[in-house]
Amino acid sequence: MAGQVAEPLYEHLFLCTLLLSALFLRKQLAMQLPKLEDFPLGTEFYIKEFDVPLVRISEGSKCKWLNWFGGTPKEYDATALIVSNNWEAESFEQWLKIVKDSL
Repeated sequence: MAGQVAEPLYEHLFLCTLLLSALFLRKQLAMQLPKLEDFPLGTEFYIKEFDVPLVRISEGSKCKWLNWFGGTPKEYDATALIVSNNWEAESFEQWLKIVKDSL
């Protein structure tokens, strides 16, 4: 009797796992990671607290900050930044790896 109940349960779990894997793969394929060419010349790439990819874009005398955590840019309030919790990325590739890791 226990074997009869367990078998459909395992089939159900297997199908759920397949579905979740397919949805995850679909999301990964649909998401386009940014390229350096997507940013205006002079854009600066920052990392906050080891895992938050930030972008600083100069707009004349002002600048705009964006948070790319999760792969989608969102406006970022730079007043939360202090000298010790963020730094400029060594390269665009280093910054992009942080974006990938946040997906």
